[in-house]
Amino acid sequence: MDELPAPLQPLGQYRQFVTYRLVPSARAGKMDKLPCDWRTGDIANAQAPATWGTFENCRDAVRADHGSGIGFVFTATDPFWFLDIDGALQPDNTWSQLATDLCTRFAGAAVEVSQSGTGLHIIGSGDIPPHACKDTALGLELYHERRFVALTGTQASGDAATDHSAALAKLVEETFRPNSQRTIGPDQWTDEPVDGAEPPMSDDELIRSASESGDRSAEAAFGKSATFRDLWEGNDDALATRWPSQKGDAYDRSSADAALATHLAFWTGKDCERIRRLMLQSALVRDKWGRDDYLPRTILNACTVSNDVVKGHGATRVGTTLPTSSTSRPIQATPYAWPDPTTLPTRQWLMGHWFLRGEVTTVIAPGGSGKSTILHTVALSLASGKPLLGKSLPRGPVGVWVFNLEDGTDELQRQLAAACEYHSISPEMCGGRVFLDSGLCQPLRTAIENRDSFELLEPVFQHVAATILTNEIGVLIVDPFVSSHGVHESSNEAIDAIAKRWKRLAQETGCAVVLVHHTRKLGGREATAEDGRGAVALRDAARVVLTLNPMSATEAENLGIANPQLRRSLVRIDVGKANRAPPDEATWVHLSSQSLANGNEFEPPDLVGVATRWEKPNLLSGVSEEHLSRVQERLQVEDWRDSIQAKDWVGILIAEVVGLSRETDLAQIKAIYKNWKKDGWLAVTHRADKNGDERPFATPGKMAVEVNGQSSPHLPKCGAEGAESAVRNPS
Repeated sequence: MDELPAPLQPLGQYRQFVTYRLVPSARAGKMDKLPCDWRTGDIANAQAPATWGTFENCRDAVRADHGSGIGFVFTATDPFWFLDIDGALQPDNTWSQLATDLCTRFAGAAVEVSQSGTGLHIIGSGDIPPHACKDTALGLELYHERRFVALTGTQASGDAATDHSAALAKLVEETFRPNSQRTIGPDQWTDEPVDGAEPPMSDDELIRSASESGDRSAEAAFGKSATFRDLWEGNDDALATRWPSQKGDAYDRSSADAALATHLAFWTGKDCERIRRLMLQSALVRDKWGRDDYLPRTILNACTVSNDVVKGHGATRVGTTLPTSSTSRPIQATPYAWPDPTTLPTRQWLMGHWFLRGEVTTVIAPGGSGKSTILHTVALSLASGKPLLGKSLPRGPVGVWVFNLEDGTDELQRQLAAACEYHSISPEMCGGRVFLDSGLCQPLRTAIENRDSFELLEPVFQHVAATILTNEIGVLIVDPFVSSHGVHESSNEAIDAIAKRWKRLAQETGCAVVLVHHTRKLGGREATAEDGRGAVALRDAARVVLTLNPMSATEAENLGIANPQLRRSLVRIDVGKANRAPPDEATWVHLSSQSLANGNEFEPPDLVGVATRWEKPNLLSGVSEEHLSRVQERLQVEDWRDSIQAKDWVGILIAEVVGLSRETDLAQIKAIYKNWKKDGWLAVTHRADKNGDERPFATPGKMAVEVNGQSSPHLPKCGAEGAESAVRNPS
């Protein structure tokens, strides 16, 4: 970390920072963090104040190789506490329900991803009662003194100064009560299912249903910790893979106990007595279960962290079954209300006719077309209210969230910083309206599937919606769409469900959702709205489809662009589908590069791609009616051929009259001749040449100057640019 992130800046008031080194652990595949004296880099005692320094001291020490990273030492004299959530990132790349619940409980506190990338740190302030420090079964640790934490700043949010005294007291009472105080009240222990639960009546049926649920129910309800069958039968290999032991056992037995209790909390409807009875029938039984406190406490913790219970004698599968007639609302026809059209609200376009509140836009582009680079400029345009790509911003600046699922945070920071530098966009212009996340640090997975079915992960959509509303985000960009789900991209059923769930999120939040998608193999042709890879359901669900295409050789020739490097840097954006807006003209973008000025004596600065608007050259610029009249006059008395291959091609005459060079201005010459023919000022006739062979010759069409010497009306517009404007700027 070069700077202490804003959420952690309250720690900076205390001279309690140390450096640490990462060394291989005795635990397989793990690394230990050993505190160091920032002045020397030697391993030191983190509890010795003489080894502490400021954040700046330790930052400079890490740069001097006196440590791998920076840590903070918690003491009894500072107001801070630290909650470590181990294994918060699940195998399906979503955060565990426990981690989500704790972040919600301590909303406003500082949160960061741990050094391993799979854990979370929650850091806050407040009074904390006497407490135990660990709950191994849940993978939690709580400290407020005599402990240092390796800070990362990764995805840091919140504020470490936020007071959570009340929430801390409740957490200690529920989970970290000192061993001497861990008694179970009669009101905590249940002997029947909670309201709404519908567990199997017999134990045999329950065990059979839970065992047959396999990975599917484990993944959906329990974060894919392990299958119920693995736990029930004590499958050492499977449990060792999920929970390797640090004590020489086959696996971490406390973690397995907690997982089995969590499964049973779901299947029994949180019936504590039935959970205990069933656990004692499993292969995990051991002597420790005979203690008065251990097994009851494990069961109560499982019931506390479980937010779901079985219904209908089996696990529910989201998105794969229709509601029964007894629970679904009858379908009825709604009479049309015949509103006054003048009272209907206008569509809330946010950027040209590209992004519309409450709707989904799909961006379809082939690889290497610069879509991510272009979207960073789009984000800055939206947040600053500046039309950087020439598109209007009728609602003014709005919040924009770029969720890139391919690049790391450092690369995303470079790309956005380069775009800011190139377009002179300052933080003040954007007013805290830009949000940037990497899927490598904060995964986004909205759906999963197995061989038989797929499932929408509803909590993920709910968390995204809550973030949008909390931060007043107007546009969410998910790049690329294929990395945001785990279903087969050719499944129309699954992709349709995901796309429509995104659309419902857009409508619920008033946000425009942009899903970036790759094209299928195009064989050299340009991409259209129909060329999205996989299922067509994504295109069909979107209200707007934007296509990105590099400039073709033909387009370059027509525009007079001879430099192949320039041609490869130009990208055309078309509205391939816009059923709620008039068709837009194509927008051209130039992909340039920007130096970050971050080099030093050893390394050059980074050059990063940026996008800016590119205007097509006006090939009729400087062409006047006088030029046309002179060409027509010459054609009345001279023979000039229509074919560009001819030595007496009419383009040579046009170049001479207008003042152009055939070698350097060929595209402009061709454009002038083409437009004059199209508008009827020149024509082509076939007659014999001097050798008697019939050839096409250029001849005057309607005359630019009348016989009586009076000028005709201004020439009508030719293509995108008219000669009318050229008359105002004669050569």
